[in-house]
Amino acid sequence: MRCYNCGRKLSSLSTCDYCGANVRMYGRAVALSNALYNEGLYLAGNRELTGAIDTLKLSLRYNKENIDARNLLGLVYFEVGEVVDALSEWVISKNIRPEDNAADYYLSKIQSNPNKLENLNQAIKKYNLSLMYCKQGSDDLAVIQLKKVVISNPNLVKGHQLLALLYLKNKEYERAKRSLNKAYKINKTDPLTLRYMGELDSVYKKGSKERLAKEREQEKEERLKEKLLGSKSSFESTGFNGLINIIFGLVLGVLATVFLIVPAVKYNSDSNANNSLVTANEQLADKSSEIGNLERKIKELETEKDKLSEEASRTTEVREAYSALYKILNMDSKDAMAIYEALEGVKPDLLDDTAKEYYTQLKESSDRVVAVTFYNNGDEALKAENFDEAIKNFEKVIGIDESYQGCSALLELARSYQGKNDKDKAKETYNKIIEIMGEDSVVGKESKRALEGLN
Repeated sequence: MRCYNCGRKLSSLSTCDYCGANVRMYGRAVALSNALYNEGLYLAGNRELTGAIDTLKLSLRYNKENIDARNLLGLVYFEVGEVVDALSEWVISKNIRPEDNAADYYLSKIQSNPNKLENLNQAIKKYNLSLMYCKQGSDDLAVIQLKKVVISNPNLVKGHQLLALLYLKNKEYERAKRSLNKAYKINKTDPLTLRYMGELDSVYKKGSKERLAKEREQEKEERLKEKLLGSKSSFESTGFNGLINIIFGLVLGVLATVFLIVPAVKYNSDSNANNSLVTANEQLADKSSEIGNLERKIKELETEKDKLSEEASRTTEVREAYSALYKILNMDSKDAMAIYEALEGVKPDLLDDTAKEYYTQLKESSDRVVAVTFYNNGDEALKAENFDEAIKNFEKVIGIDESYQGCSALLELARSYQGKNDKDKAKETYNKIIEIMGEDSVVGKESKRALEGLN
């Protein structure tokens, strides 16, 4: 394990031997992150991908530099069809550890197949288009697009879920069942898939009850007919009486149909129609709610992805700043110019108080030495009428100290601009000298005379 502050390898679990940072709580956080990674690995192996995603996210909260957890999270995202989130995790992982990182392999595998990457990109666009069609009530168009989505990206769980939802709405229960089974095979613990499967089971149970009630109604009708018409042997016993009985039975059958069966059938039909309308309204409300939840989830994931990218970038910048300062402190050569140039690549705002104090000391000591060098180089260039080189050196001097040697560097810079015939810059620089040193100073009077000559 390495120190979070200086990056050195730790030999103690309480304090860093190099920078003295307290790493006790940091060590506990790293250990907890590793334990959560192991649990996420177990869940992913059992295809409990929703639980794996939540567990791995928690692991990264405790240790954002847990490369194994981040790479595994990318793999799980890729398995459920969330390609953008997967790529984001691998890119962050690559930035944290540029060398010896499995993320290199995953990224190269995707980038080596541009056609597949384009297909996945198109699948995401078509899914978003399907959501728009759902909002507009164009279910048929949404189904067409979603079929293309699950062909281009068969692992996109939310594509199968939305397709199943549309099938449920249109009472195509077998198709809904097939879509939900595909989503379940990819991720066994997705709460939305399990909820839809529960709704589908209730629909099947309700249908079974309705068929049983219809069969019972038919049996009642058969028994009623038998009672009204009598047995077959009674019709054959006599001739004329049998004919009368037949006619009488037919009349009773017609009356029973008109007054008993037809009202019952009409009542059942009206009841079924009302029940179907209520069910359709409930399914439509559920669909609207689910679409809203999916959109909110997309926005939350995009926000979290951007936040993680910023944090990863910030972490990389901090590490680079400390690395650059460490290299400077351990330079074999104590050449002031080399130190000055190396310090140009260090951002002091990213350093803590101790490191910033080292930076300030190095900066002040190197600036004093190199300012003289730049001034002398600029003076020689001005004498040789190499005005561009003179300007370059004098600007570096005033960048270190604007009033260097009583504004003599500013005065030489103004003369360099004047020699280059850049009157605007020359006037601006002369006026700055007067502003800093005043009109009565030696350089102020000289600047004022030079301005009069330029006007």
